Amino acid sequence: AKAVEEDDDLKQLEAWAS
Repeated sequence: AKAVEEDDDLKQLEAWAS
């Protein structure tokens, strides 16, 4: 994602891993 949404991306990845 964009640099501003980097943190959001990390949270999405964690959600998929759940």
